[in-house]
Amino acid sequence: MRRDSQGIPGKVVATVASASPLYWKANIAQKLLIADTMHELSIALSIIDIASAEAERHGGGAVSAIHIKLGPLSGVVKEALMSAFQLAREQSPLSDSRLVVEQVPIVIYCAQCDAERHVASIQSLVCPTCSLPSGNVISGRELEVVALELQE
Repeated sequence: MRRDSQGIPGKVVATVASASPLYWKANIAQKLLIADTMHELSIALSIIDIASAEAERHGGGAVSAIHIKLGPLSGVVKEALMSAFQLAREQSPLSDSRLVVEQVPIVIYCAQCDAERHVASIQSLVCPTCSLPSGNVISGRELEVVALELQE
């Protein structure tokens, strides 16, 4: 694996003999940002593929919006996904479309209360009423394309 002059793995974009320390810090930050959003970029590309295929099935109209449901347990960061979507759509047939994200809360089933309960944090999957831990997650894992807005 190649490493740049700062020891960061990856492809060396440019070598500048008289680069300032500020340039290198910005370059490293950019590489780290790209690495951190790579997961979301592949998801954004998949969303575009799904929306394009579905639009074709419905007559090939232009897609003005893609609606998705996103849960906190999906492993996807909303802001990173939105940023990745902006990048991914640039050279696609969906370049004018927007991504509409509905955030889904975490809901667990509490056996002791015999009820579904919203939890405040992904770190604590316990019933807010009786404090019993629960591994029965009803919602919060979603990463679903749920609707498209098509122009005719």
